[in-house]
Amino acid sequence: MVKPRPITELIALGQRYVADKLPIETHRSYPIPVKTAGRLEVAFLYCISALRADSGLHLLAPGWIGHLDAETGELAGFSPITPADLGQPHRPRQEIGIYDMYRGVASAEEFLAARARLYQCYDLLLPHAFGASILLPNAAELARAEFPRLFERVAEEGLLPYYKHVGKAFFSWLG
Repeated sequence: MVKPRPITELIALGQRYVADKLPIETHRSYPIPVKTAGRLEVAFLYCISALRADSGLHLLAPGWIGHLDAETGELAGFSPITPADLGQPHRPRQEIGIYDMYRGVASAEEFLAARARLYQCYDLLLPHAFGASILLPNAAELARAEFPRLFERVAEEGLLPYYKHVGKAFFSWLG
């Protein structure tokens, strides 16, 4: 069984490794579990964003993708991408939506609680991700059922088709 690092650590590393490679206004996606050459990795999408006082955080189509080895936390790859590379119809640097963290929740507290539970689900699922066994420990099975609903509530709506493309195998594994 894979022994991945805690998801909060992988998120921090996903930001730290690329901080000097990207503009300061870059937004990092949630982690996307992927299997590459037999290894469990988490991918991150990076897109330019603009915070507007009257309307929130506007996201442009992702321009970069990074991969971290989920066990070691090491940067496994980082490269520029276009929306077409990820099967999406947007033009490079086209606005794809506004990140409204209140879209699926009633308050900041509810958003933070949902995100914290999502992170717990990542930690419960990653050791089993892509495994052939359909039998998971009870806590992981609950996380498997809960993850899609939580993800839809907290993830950036404009990035959802990108998540589904990059994480197709993971979302399929979730069922």
